[in-house]
Amino acid sequence: APQTSDEILKMLSDPSAAVRAWGVRCAGDANAVADEVQERIVVLAHDPSPEVQRQVAVASVKVKGIDTLRVLVEVLAHCGDDPLIPQIVWQNLHPLLETRSAEFLKLVKEYDLKATPNLANLMPRVTERILGRSKSP
Repeated sequence: APQTSDEILKMLSDPSAAVRAWGVRCAGDANAVADEVQERIVVLAHDPSPEVQRQVAVASVKVKGIDTLRVLVEVLAHCGDDPLIPQIVWQNLHPLLETRSAEFLKLVKEYDLKATPNLANLMPRVTERILGRSKSP
């Protein structure tokens, strides 16, 4: 496994989606990584490979310094018809809605829900989770 930020950065820029996905996973396992690695992971939310996007969704929760909500929304908005990504995003998103629902809703306003069906499909669950949360807003 790569030990340095330079090694992880090299993986994150590799032409192979499998190598990029492993790079994201290594960064997630490391928790704290260099700013350049964080920035590259955020960019990979738009990666054409669902394999890479899945790892980005998971790593967004683990890597310190990443705006988890924004990255989860970005991955969901750009994942196309991958069946696993909406599930992964939801598993990582719903605990955050307990305390960050207003921030999440503000982010969602930046998107045209008609053009991002995965995000639109998630909104009923989001609404149910926000309305059912234990704390008041």
